[in-house]
Amino acid sequence: MREKMKTWKQLEEKHPELLTLKKSRVWPMPDIGEGWHDLIDELMCAMKKKGYIGEDFKVIQVKEKFGGLRFYVDGLKSMEAHSHLMDLADKSYKICEKCGKVGKLRDGRMWVKTLCDECNKKREVENETN
Repeated sequence: MREKMKTWKQLEEKHPELLTLKKSRVWPMPDIGEGWHDLIDELMCAMKKKGYIGEDFKVIQVKEKFGGLRFYVDGLKSMEAHSHLMDLADKSYKICEKCGKVGKLRDGRMWVKTLCDECNKKREVENETN
């Protein structure tokens, strides 16, 4: 069983390929909740195991967009690898971005997020007090 990835630093230590984000001028630090860290770990482990990550591999950007996880890379070796990235995006719509539990897409006043019932309730309370 894989160790749970709580912080982005843990992900970088396990997958040095993610360090290319720090060199990127586009988006130096991902703006995602820790609930998706295990999803990224799962993706990176699978892509390494299948040999999709080569010397030219670079992570360009990791972000949340319209409630889903986006993982932009350069230097993948096959179209099957791109299929893994699309699967990652699909899975992210079913996993709470905040805590990693089963979630679903939620609409807010000015946002769209994938959250579990509990995290969504917290978000609603926060919005009411603001």
